[in-house]
Amino acid sequence: MISCHDDLPEALRRTYGIGEVEHHKVPGEQIHQETLGAKAVEGAHWPHRFRELCEELDRPADRRGQLFLVAAGMLGKIYAHKLKKSGAVVIDIGAVADLWMGKITRSFPSLPPEVALKPRFPPVVFVDIGGLGGIGPEWQPYLESVRPVVFEPNPPEAAAIRERIAQRPGGIVLERALSNRAERRTLNVAKSLDCTSLLAPNSELLRRYSIEPAFRVTHTVDVDCVRYDTLVRCGEAPLPEVIKIGVQGFEYEVLEGFGDTLSHCLGVKLKAHLYPIYEGQKLLHDLVRLLQPFGLALRRITPVDHFDGDVVEVDAWFTCDAARTAALDPERAAKLAFIETVWELPPHRRVFGPDQFA
Repeated sequence: MISCHDDLPEALRRTYGIGEVEHHKVPGEQIHQETLGAKAVEGAHWPHRFRELCEELDRPADRRGQLFLVAAGMLGKIYAHKLKKSGAVVIDIGAVADLWMGKITRSFPSLPPEVALKPRFPPVVFVDIGGLGGIGPEWQPYLESVRPVVFEPNPPEAAAIRERIAQRPGGIVLERALSNRAERRTLNVAKSLDCTSLLAPNSELLRRYSIEPAFRVTHTVDVDCVRYDTLVRCGEAPLPEVIKIGVQGFEYEVLEGFGDTLSHCLGVKLKAHLYPIYEGQKLLHDLVRLLQPFGLALRRITPVDHFDGDVVEVDAWFTCDAARTAALDPERAAKLAFIETVWELPPHRRVFGPDQFA
């Protein structure tokens, strides 16, 4: 690819499942600096970068079978000619690259949602609970379309996350723990921080597996918990549109604390369990039953291979069911389609026709 967009290669990889994208960066047109951003137009395309890239493309190379997407203005015609001579398949996509990234530099019609890589709507409110490590990699190409709200009760880790999302408009980090009631609970800090939980580990079950040492509690910390819907009423947190939960067995209680704000939510991703690895925890079927009244249906589960071949833990994705999807307004429907794209979930469809079993 030849373009001015640093984040386009990753967006293509994520959206279309492309294994590798080789990117040759060229500065964008200065007249579009306000639209493209300062980084995209930094430097001069002509003559320095042009001569540099031509020298690279003129080196003997067999590019048969390689596909090049070229978005480099008039000079891109020359690059395309050189690439074709070396056997490459070249598509001059021009300002379509800008459209993919939501940068309107030409008078084009709007792209349909399934084609646009950077949807144009207000940022999706992304609530990340147990934000250890920050926002997940699947969202990295789409950060411009997301307003992150991250919960991390550990102050040092919260500070690190706050620094990483500081440039995201409206992004906030809350050093709070969530539950289904306002209460003080004991946080069991495990040998592996990823296994830390507000519930005690179920040693009887865990001792069957080689991962058991990771769950051993090293110390405890008392934390004050609050319901999410309380924070919404107080103006400390916005209504959720996407929720990602990683709280090690405490997912049910956290979701209960969202209350009726789940009616506003379009998607939920969480870790769930088929066997209780923590004492008193709810399991996947309990989560399905909890979310169903809010029109949130289970769309996919993927086993997490931490338990020596047994399916104990899964990643689970929920989005609006078909009935609730049909009732969404255009903006909310576009946001749901965007979420499904990020999570690589197909839209709902009727599998069988009305006469299939007549």
